[in-house]
Amino acid sequence: MNIEVRKTDAEEVMPFRELYRHEANCQIVHDSMIGRGNADPYLILIDGRLAGYGAVFNKHYPGRVMEFYTFPHARVQALEMF
Repeated sequence: MNIEVRKTDAEEVMPFRELYRHEANCQIVHDSMIGRGNADPYLILIDGRLAGYGAVFNKHYPGRVMEFYTFPHARVQALEMF
């Protein structure tokens, strides 16, 4: 299994954030951080197939994971991806 993490832009992760919002069914406190550039978004791939996304704060809490979401088909590998 090959796990790859690629830095991306906010627009690319927005559709996946909608999946996260729908599944979480709750308020997301730091919802605007990626769009405002306060967090860096990343795509996570397993063997070249999109498996989820994450975001890491770059200003207020540098280096801290802000968001981490895996698609249902990849949840078995969530620990390895994180």
